[in-house]
Amino acid sequence: MPDKSKEGIKVFLVPVDGVQDAAHVDSTVIKDGKFEFTKDSTGMEVIRLDYHYRDNVQELLVVTEPGDVNVTIGPNSTTAGTPQNDSLQAWKDQIIRRNVAYNKLRYQNDRHPSDSATNKLKAMQKDYLSFNKAFRSRQPAGVFKDFLKRITGEKQ
Repeated sequence: MPDKSKEGIKVFLVPVDGVQDAAHVDSTVIKDGKFEFTKDSTGMEVIRLDYHYRDNVQELLVVTEPGDVNVTIGPNSTTAGTPQNDSLQAWKDQIIRRNVAYNKLRYQNDRHPSDSATNKLKAMQKDYLSFNKAFRSRQPAGVFKDFLKRITGEKQ
């Protein structure tokens, strides 16, 4: 955690796919601004705080895989430390930059519509799909690559 303001709060590790019940969701408590999970399987999961304390805290996609995964949970949560998590963070950084530019143009176009802006928005959407496909093609087999396939509608 970036500071100790969330001391004593529960943090959860929730599978992206499948059952999200007590048997499949792990939890721990933040102590000294830190928390730790130990997993013996590889999967795509989400780290999130207790719902009472989620304001100004971004949930975080993370790959549970062998090695030490280092995360920071805050307004812009990050992950690093293993190959798939490093790739996941690089992908997320690009998506955030693209979303900011897209949303800015969409807002401007909503206020002052133009064919030029509409065409640029369509081109940005197409570019987003191309970016995801190209990024995915560079990934080794694994749960992150499978995740990218799912979000772009590609069959496994």
